[in-house]
Formats: sequence, structure tokens, C-alpha cells
Amino acid sequence: MQILKKARELIEAEYNFKGDVEKLRARLRKEWYRDLDEEVYQNPAHLWEVYHCYADWTKVAVRAAIRKGAFDKCHTIVDFFGGIGLAAIDYKEAYPDKAVYLHTTSKIELKIARKLVKGTGVQVISNIRKLKDLKGKIGVSALEIFEHFQDPINITQKLLFDYIDPQVLVECSSFTVESIGHWPTYIYNDMSIDNKKVARLFHKYIREQGFEVTDRGWNNRPIIWDQL
Repeated sequence: MQILKKARELIEAEYNFKGDVEKLRARLRKEWYRDLDEEVYQNPAHLWEVYHCYADWTKVAVRAAIRKGAFDKCHTIVDFFGGIGLAAIDYKEAYPDKAVYLHTTSKIELKIARKLVKGTGVQVISNIRKLKDLKGKIGVSALEIFEHFQDPINITQKLLFDYIDPQVLVECSSFTVESIGHWPTYIYNDMSIDNKKVARLFHKYIREQGFEVTDRGWNNRPIIWDQL
């Protein structure tokens, strides 16, 4: 867990946080559900949510994906909206001969990520268009990401599939879990729908992109999709 310790130290040093982290997270969660304002992602306190999302949830899915060989046949792994780089570092350690890209558009995440991945071989990008010309078999990791898009199908198409043609997609999505950035209702075909209905529709969309489920981790952490 040395990388978690380093991440925590970098966050504390960069933003000089004082006080109880859990209280910071609780306050931010309350503000999110009061305002539903995506500016929450620019609040440095959100870094603690990113940190704990990996420590408490995402690392289980990452390790299951590695154990199950999800990316064994890929030449490149893209960690889509991968936070501060914790999962990307795991992938690079497991697959030292593969190109691993950490993608994030958050300025506060980028500031920490570039320091955290230094010397690991992980490449950091903020513009997904830069990967448009990638060659070889591409694997995309998208863990606890799609539920942050209020219109998840349209946004996933515009931000991911319009630029990358992955042969493997590893994802887990918590549409019904209350957390910062998760929406109480989502948009589907320009209509508002309850968060309990989103997963089925979203997975139908993934199948329509030519994917099928080839494996799963415990409690769908993660779901491993391969192109037909």
C-alpha cells in the first residue's frame, strides 16, 4: 500500500488540508445533492473522494481484472477518467511491457497524477483525441465512471467511442449508489429516468457497440466485455 501512502502525502502537501477527511467528504456529498453542480470536481476536497473510491472500491475491480487476464492480449491499456493514477499504476505493474495511459480532464487530478506516476512508465493525457491513432489491440478500463455522466450513453459515445475503438472494455458502474457526482435521475433519449433503470439500458448500449460479456468479478466488480 505504499502507493496509497504516497498519494495521500501528495494530496496533503499540495492542498494543505486540515481537519477530518470524512467530514470534508460528507460536506461535499451534502453540497452535491443540494446543488447537483459539476463544479464539485474542481474542489480540492474531491481528491479525497477519488482516493477513497480507489482504496475502498476500485482496487478490488482492478485486481480482479488483472487476475482474470482481461488485458492479457491487449497492446495498450487506457484508464478512462482514471483519477489520480492509482489504477493505472496497478496496470503498469501487472503489464510492464504494455503502454498504459491515464486519462483525466480534471486539473486538480492532473496535478497530483503527474507526480504520482512519475517513474512508473504510465503516460498521462487530458485529451482523449490524442489516442485516436492508437494501433494494435486496445483495452479500456472505466471503473466507477459512467454513473458520473447524467446522459451516460451520449457522453460515453462522444468522449470514448468516437475516438477509441477498444477491443476490451472493463467497467463497473454504481448508478444506484449515493455518492458525490452520482445523479438521482439520468437522461435517456432526452427523457429523465430513475437511476435504478439506467444500468440495464447502458449495458444494452454497450452490447450494441459490438461487445459481449466474457467474464465478471464478484458482484460485477468488474464486468469484462470483449468485442465480438
